[in-house]
Amino acid sequence: IPVVKAHGGRVPVAADWSLPEYSDVFVIGDMASYEYDGAVLPCIAPVAMQGGEYVAKTILAREKGKAVA
Repeated sequence: IPVVKAHGGRVPVAADWSLPEYSDVFVIGDMASYEYDGAVLPCIAPVAMQGGEYVAKTILAREKGKAVA
């Protein structure tokens, strides 16, 4: 998938960790460039783990036709 890359080759993601151009494609961990309060979150394990948990909940909610809580 062709995507724009940010500093360090990271991929900018939307608030739900999806690609802005592809809402069903998610990027987490060291590859994600997630901006929060004007700063990009660091490439550290806790951020990746929280992103992974959120994406898992998002995918399951979408499959059930529900909104993410």
